Amino acid sequence: MGNAEFVLLPSICYEGCSMTVIEAFSLGKPVIATDIGFMHEAISAVGMNTVFPMKDYNALRHKVIELWNDPDLCSQYGKIARNEYENKYSEPIDIANLTKIYYNCISENS
Repeated sequence: MGNAEFVLLPSICYEGCSMTVIEAFSLGKPVIATDIGFMHEAISAVGMNTVFPMKDYNALRHKVIELWNDPDLCSQYGKIARNEYENKYSEPIDIANLTKIYYNCISENS
């Protein structure tokens, strides 16, 4: 994945939280994915126009060609992806969120 220009994830099944998307974001790789579930939420929320309707192969082809032919856009989306990873999914953020959950559980049961 590290040498890829972008990651393609044409899933036809709903996924709660795709680790593939998070791993791609951690490497600063834009993700082209089906517009379902977490993939749609994670990608569209940050302004990357790289989701497509499930089984719409013409839209998929268009997204691939668009990023392949526009290295600047691909790079821009890669920076957005990396920033999203740092702000939401990096280890310090995960630890802080998990600690908050534990603290809230302990506080409610004390």
